[in-house]
Amino acid sequence: MSFFEYMEEVKKMDLPLGEYAILGSGPLAVRGIRETKDIDLIVTLAIYTQYKEQEKWDELPYRDTLFLKNGPVELWERIGFLEDKRINIQGFIDRAEMIMGLPFVNLYDFIYWKKIADREKDKRDVILAEEYLASH
Repeated sequence: MSFFEYMEEVKKMDLPLGEYAILGSGPLAVRGIRETKDIDLIVTLAIYTQYKEQEKWDELPYRDTLFLKNGPVELWERIGFLEDKRINIQGFIDRAEMIMGLPFVNLYDFIYWKKIADREKDKRDVILAEEYLASH
């Protein structure tokens, strides 16, 4: 599947605006900066709880938290290091920008999050996002 097919899966979910935003590598993928193998959504607790009750969603562990997975779509109410007190998930959702009919975490919040995460792949993503912003 392509990233745009993943986006169609999210659109089919018909989630309410203000309750989720696309994070992970999605803000880069939608701009054609780099590819991704899935689509990660940060969601409110209400959305997470609603989908947790559905059979087709598997709850899986990651670091010190859990997430829901159904094919290429992952739902995160908390993302491991997003438990960091410097991160406000609802703020990320509120400041998301609409691209092709879906809310994506804006690149400034994306960079902020990636710098806190500080894994090797995050460092590469920060460079890509900063280069993109500098050229646009």
